[in-house]
Amino acid sequence: MDDLRPRERRRTATRLLVPIGVVAIGLVVVWKVVLPYVTVRQEAHLPTDPYDLGFACSFPGIAYVTAAAYEGPAPHPVKLPYAIAPSQLKDLPSAWRPDSVKEVQLIACADRLQGGDLHKDCKYGFTSPLVPMPASPPFSIFMSEGTYTVTLYELRTHRTVAQATLIGTDDECPSSIMLSPRTSDQLYTQLAATQYVEAFGSYVEK
Repeated sequence: MDDLRPRERRRTATRLLVPIGVVAIGLVVVWKVVLPYVTVRQEAHLPTDPYDLGFACSFPGIAYVTAAAYEGPAPHPVKLPYAIAPSQLKDLPSAWRPDSVKEVQLIACADRLQGGDLHKDCKYGFTSPLVPMPASPPFSIFMSEGTYTVTLYELRTHRTVAQATLIGTDDECPSSIMLSPRTSDQLYTQLAATQYVEAFGSYVEK
């Protein structure tokens, strides 16, 4: 390298600077474009409707920084997934059905895993609210066992507090379903409210 002429040295330096510049540009792109979609988003304002807290479960998650902290003596109110029917919540302690978003310290997020053994079949008939249709023979939609990964997060920080894998025990067939070319013809057993109590009661009530 010492015996290179000045012009050759400049060309060598230029060739080295080009990949460094490409790497630097790539890092900027990752920082501005990619990271917002893979890092937990911080939100200063709590939603007014507890139902909307479910957005905290959407990847990569939302940390509601003004939410109540998960600390101090129990109970620690938790928001369960919207799929839990209100009828299952009415007999539970108030910590499992908080009235106000300002009370909520924890949120439970359930992600269904693929697979599952066939459990039962649900019978339906075709109807349309817009077009009169003759009565059709009932058809079956198969229901399989739904296996779920349930993660308990602190609502304020989106920090993982606990995690469990549960098989849904609620096998009630939905009263109706919407069918289209884009919908799945498969149903899954759902998690019951009592399963959340059994799995995470020590974090909510103690």
